[in-house]
Amino acid sequence: MDFEFRYCFEFCASDFVLSCEARFMLAKIKNFVKTYQTDIILVIGVILISLLSFAMGYIMAKQQEKELLRFEMTNDQFLINS
Repeated sequence: MDFEFRYCFEFCASDFVLSCEARFMLAKIKNFVKTYQTDIILVIGVILISLLSFAMGYIMAKQQEKELLRFEMTNDQFLINS
């Protein structure tokens, strides 16, 4: 029984240390976010606008699928066939 109690205590103590470390890391992250809040919002905005622009361009390109152009060279003449 003494072994089980000691094991349980060590296990709980290690969980307490991990939770303290987790709280410390969360406090550091929270402080970082508070310090650089405007920069973080700016970066997120730029990323969202970039993704939106890419998605709109991709959709427009899919809608405007056309036959590829063929370039031919015959008798020193350059022809473009569509």
